[in-house]
Amino acid sequence: EIPRRNMLLHTPEWYQENQISVLLGTRAERIDTDAKKVYLSDGAAREYDSLIIAAGASPSVPEAARGQTEGVFSLHTLREVDGMREYIRQNQVESVLILGGGILGLETAAELYGKCRDITVAEQKDFLMEKHLDEKAGRMLEARLREK
Repeated sequence: EIPRRNMLLHTPEWYQENQISVLLGTRAERIDTDAKKVYLSDGAAREYDSLIIAAGASPSVPEAARGQTEGVFSLHTLREVDGMREYIRQNQVESVLILGGGILGLETAAELYGKCRDITVAEQKDFLMEKHLDEKAGRMLEARLREK
């Protein structure tokens, strides 16, 4: 049995207390950068002030986001992280959608807490940090998050 405290960077309660929504099994289907909206695989659409793509160490940027500029960031280098921070600070960003529920996405959500009013993490796999957790741990984590 894996202790829950070892499964996440933060506990599920921390995400709740800090008003960070976590969407599991959710993939970005389409990004409308003009309307600042992402259409998700569950049929929902999420608006954002800034879109951060945190899909892992080598992010796979969705086709719709390639070549986009204002408010869309793929976090792969320190320069990109600095650009995101500056954009959020200068534009008083209130809502952020983070595509990617791995370490990078969750760390980004944690960093933005207190800086943005609405933070959502969307992960296309069935559980957060699937590259770092085995299926048993992933299922335990998913069940715990769904309790909220």
